[in-house]
Amino acid sequence: MKFIIKDILIICLFCCASSLNAQHAFPYKNPLLPTEERVNDLLNRMTLQEKIAQISHLQSWDVFDGQKLNTAKLAKMCGDKGYGFFEGFPLTAAQCRKNFRIIQTYLLEQTRLGIPGFSVAESLHGVVHEGSTIYPQNIAIGSTFNPALAYEMTKHIAGELNTIGVKQVLAPCIDVARELRWGRVEESFSEDPFLCARMAVAEVKGYMDHGISPMAKHYGPHGNPLGGLNLASVECGIRDLFDVYLKPFEAILAETDILAVMSSYNAWNREPNSASKFMLTDILRDRFGFRGYVYSDWGVIDMLKNFHKTADNDFEAASQALTAGLDVEASSLCFKSLESKVLAGEFDVRYIDRAVKRVLRAKFELGLFEDPYLEKNSYRWPLRSKECISLSRQIADESTVLLKNEGNLLPLDIKKLRSVAVIGPNADCVQFGDYTWSKNKEDGITPLQGICRLAGKKVKVNYAQGCSIASLNQSGIEEAVRAAQQSDVALLFVGSSSTAFVRHSNAPSTSGEGIDLSGVELTGAQEELIEAVCATGKPVVLILVAGKPFAIPFAKKNVPAILVQWYAGEQAGNSIADILFGKVNPSWKISFSFPQSSGHLPAFYNHLTTDKGFYKEPGTYELPGRDYVFSSPNPLWAFGHGLSYTTFDLVSAIADKTHYQAHDTIAVKVKIANSGEVVGKEVVQLYIRDVVSTVMTPIKQLKAFEKISLNPAETKEITLKVPIHELYLTDNIGNRYLEPGTFEIKVGTASDRITHRIFIEVGREPEKTPVIDSPQIIKVTPSGEFITVQGFVRDAQATPVAYVTVRAISSGQETQTDEKGFYSINLRTDDSIAFVKARFITQQMEVKGRKNINIRLVKKGRLIIYNMSFSVYSKIANLILLLVASNLSAQVTYYDAAEFQLLGKATAATTERYVRLPDSLEHISRLPLWQLSRNSSGMAVRFRSNSTQVAVKWESLVNFHMDHMTDVAVKGLDLYCLEGKNWYFVNSARPIGKSTESSLISGMEAKEREFMIYLPLYDGLVSLSIGIDAGASINQPAIESPVREKPVVFYGTSILQGGCASRPGMAHTNIISRRLNRECINLGFSGNAFLDLGVAQVMAGVDAGVFVLDFVPNVTVEQMNERMEKFYRILRDRHPHTPVIFIEDPQFMDSYYNNANARKIKTLNDTLRRIFNELKKGKEKNIYYISSKRMLGSDREATVDGIHFTDVGMMRYADLVTPVIKKLLKK
Repeated sequence: MKFIIKDILIICLFCCASSLNAQHAFPYKNPLLPTEERVNDLLNRMTLQEKIAQISHLQSWDVFDGQKLNTAKLAKMCGDKGYGFFEGFPLTAAQCRKNFRIIQTYLLEQTRLGIPGFSVAESLHGVVHEGSTIYPQNIAIGSTFNPALAYEMTKHIAGELNTIGVKQVLAPCIDVARELRWGRVEESFSEDPFLCARMAVAEVKGYMDHGISPMAKHYGPHGNPLGGLNLASVECGIRDLFDVYLKPFEAILAETDILAVMSSYNAWNREPNSASKFMLTDILRDRFGFRGYVYSDWGVIDMLKNFHKTADNDFEAASQALTAGLDVEASSLCFKSLESKVLAGEFDVRYIDRAVKRVLRAKFELGLFEDPYLEKNSYRWPLRSKECISLSRQIADESTVLLKNEGNLLPLDIKKLRSVAVIGPNADCVQFGDYTWSKNKEDGITPLQGICRLAGKKVKVNYAQGCSIASLNQSGIEEAVRAAQQSDVALLFVGSSSTAFVRHSNAPSTSGEGIDLSGVELTGAQEELIEAVCATGKPVVLILVAGKPFAIPFAKKNVPAILVQWYAGEQAGNSIADILFGKVNPSWKISFSFPQSSGHLPAFYNHLTTDKGFYKEPGTYELPGRDYVFSSPNPLWAFGHGLSYTTFDLVSAIADKTHYQAHDTIAVKVKIANSGEVVGKEVVQLYIRDVVSTVMTPIKQLKAFEKISLNPAETKEITLKVPIHELYLTDNIGNRYLEPGTFEIKVGTASDRITHRIFIEVGREPEKTPVIDSPQIIKVTPSGEFITVQGFVRDAQATPVAYVTVRAISSGQETQTDEKGFYSINLRTDDSIAFVKARFITQQMEVKGRKNINIRLVKKGRLIIYNMSFSVYSKIANLILLLVASNLSAQVTYYDAAEFQLLGKATAATTERYVRLPDSLEHISRLPLWQLSRNSSGMAVRFRSNSTQVAVKWESLVNFHMDHMTDVAVKGLDLYCLEGKNWYFVNSARPIGKSTESSLISGMEAKEREFMIYLPLYDGLVSLSIGIDAGASINQPAIESPVREKPVVFYGTSILQGGCASRPGMAHTNIISRRLNRECINLGFSGNAFLDLGVAQVMAGVDAGVFVLDFVPNVTVEQMNERMEKFYRILRDRHPHTPVIFIEDPQFMDSYYNNANARKIKTLNDTLRRIFNELKKGKEKNIYYISSKRMLGSDREATVDGIHFTDVGMMRYADLVTPVIKKLLKK
């Protein structure tokens, strides 16, 4: 029986295998193959027409008749080619899934290759199809100062998108907006790039973590159009381009793997952003590392002809966009002109292929071929579910800002009211914001409805519209005045009205896309309405319901309580009612500054020091001045402002240290207390100012924030962290660098409400503290201003020292440190301060205006002799000297390795010593590449000593561990000694943790020797010290070995970095260096040798003898086609005659058995050979090619895991490559 069962199983397995092969008759349909292989297979099967269709968009107006899909029109439009993208903008949400499935089925079953399409929808703040949840607009999200809430919103939107069958969403909008007349201000989180970046990352992750592909928009400087007019060009310099407008895009590309970006309509530097190679390729791809596809904004390619006037016809427009780096055309037909031009030889098909591959790669990586109907994602929400509506309400509650509350008019006590007036053009209508599917109040809650619900029958509600937003007619103001007079309090709702998306409405609009204003004053007769209601003498609460800040100086002066409710979604009415009557405490902050008038624009807070006037003499009509004659340049309310129904105190703010280096992170501990009587939330904000810099910098910049909830009388401590790279400057070509100097940290609750200031030093070594071994105090005569100085006192082991007397020298004022070593004292800026405690050496230092001084006290050490005769004392002293002399060689003295020669480093332009790429690349490079560059691979320290022993102390950067590589190789050290002309291995230092002290060798004869210590391969170093006999000498090497002139520069992968040698000295670049007696520079980046052009620039900066390029195992065919020649040209342009070696991908062990991997290796090597041959045909000289056929031998014993080399593999690689390099160095 068991034999029968066995036969049945064999037959079943055979049938399954046959079925699998039949199912995946074409490689591109096989999900087990690498993405790149699938992309290439499919591309090679596509006709030119199919390629163009794949980067084009099927528009809803071509195939829908109202809510019904016209299948005849669908067949006519698609034929057997299909389209890459489709949408159904006019459809209700309920109609989407059914119709999208029909379209997808056609693309899969009726087209020749069955390529699925991306279903597309808008969802700026909710899916833009009837029946979906409407969330608050982006400007409201920004005012929450709560990225976690932004994540929750896009997570829930993703649930509805999955329900209706949408994969690609045209969101989020992450523009930094700085022109308040622009109608699209409401679509921006903020005027501040840091806040925009944090919200952008949160929203992108919310989509991606739940199965939706987000599309960041609108790429390019977009949010400051000239005159505030939509689509107008933006004028800014390179520094603002990177530091302001592109910062959110840079952040999401560094922190997520987003695959879609939308280009913007407008232009920068007289070049349309959608046809700018500088924007779309040089920055987006080569600098930010984007590898997805760029999608045109609606009709943008056609605009190159009829708006920008850079193209004369469809083909020129299509050509400009494609060659610049744009990939997909939406809502125009310019790409149709490409076919005839390609066939006529007038356009290179490679640009089309490049775009198609980017789209296909996204579809494969997002699983669209395996799940075209989006049925596998289990994360779904029913349309407008209770949970989604509740979240919309929470965001509304957390985004309304209390601007003014004179006399604590708010919250209103409903028990003390008999009647309220609800007045204004925004009192009984919904304001959802643009990119929503409705303007009808039936689809949301108006303020009037919310207030009536809350008031019930207890309080009479008197309603009057008063005026219109879009009319100067004042006839309704009289009725509004009567309503106010008949009420105990007037609630006045004014502001703006936004447009809907692809939905007609008779209601007027004064904001939204394409709805721009010539000023920021309230439109219509709203100002007259405010003045008339105020004139009644009744208490007035003004609620600004708007999509942007408006200039309301009269209201600020005369209205006792003012709230701003940004377009707050479908629950806005219920939310504002609860806030007005105290059920919700508004503890949120404005993310845009409010100007005094249109003439005060721009109003953003983070301006340069020169940009708000020189004379500082603001004037009035009673007393004219300058800056301005009759006004001041200050805003009505500044960024970050927002009040609460409770009060908060920032008790203290203390930085973790006073001096920081390039890769540190500032940590500021802030204590905050709720000193009021109700529960509330506060946003603690940290700003930084570069005190003096060679390039002008803003007066302050937001760099950290945290929202915290506190009960009455409760105190909490939070830590705000700022990586030092946030303080980098930008040069005039966009490179980032650290300029050492003094920085001021400002902590407060608004940009203009700073309560704590801390000065720190960045990039400089701390000053040495003068030590006075005496309790005597040196007196000075200060004359500066009084300040509060605070800090911590610790001992040599960093333990807090309590009860230290801290004394101001001039006044004699004293205090003591507490149990935590903390002190705080008032004294003059030019005073001196002393720290005194028994058994410790007294320290005194000048304050020099610093407000934070941390001190390390050192204990006194004395030899005490009681009633001892001189002869006895002499005997003891001689005995001590004898013991010291006899044991001197057993003692170890450590020297900082930074004092000695360092080999294997390509550039000196680094703040830290043991790193491989310059500081300028930190925010240009991809994050994984930058992190790997912190590894000290290939570096070695050279020194000479006559010591009988060598020891080392070192601290690893990460304390990294790898399962398939020894800790010695990853983060240990190797000692070599020079004997004659050859280097010989002595011993390894084995790491035992992040910090290790180890003896490498002892018992040697005391004579001069040349030593070399190889550094870790897959970790970095914080510090390294070399230990020798206490009486021995240690000096710079006397012999130049290896020779440093004309080093060999290697670029490559994890193997080149050293994986998986048994110890640092066995990395093949180190082996080759010893064999050639020539310095070798190791620029191997594990899994990240993607031909990054920044690395090529670093290599080109070395006066090399030979360049060795061994990148093939990491790159794709497309990357080689796009970048290999560019990478080579960077080297060749700087070094016309230096030999360049290209090395093939090794024949890895699994490729002997895995046919797919064997094909992949062959394809990669064929591509390398083809491009190399093209260079040869182009008469390139001094280029050489090394085949990998004999690289690893025939026994297949040269790897750890089938890929990474053992020491055997490293030696065999060196055997193959060394003779070639040696020969070239002799030329």
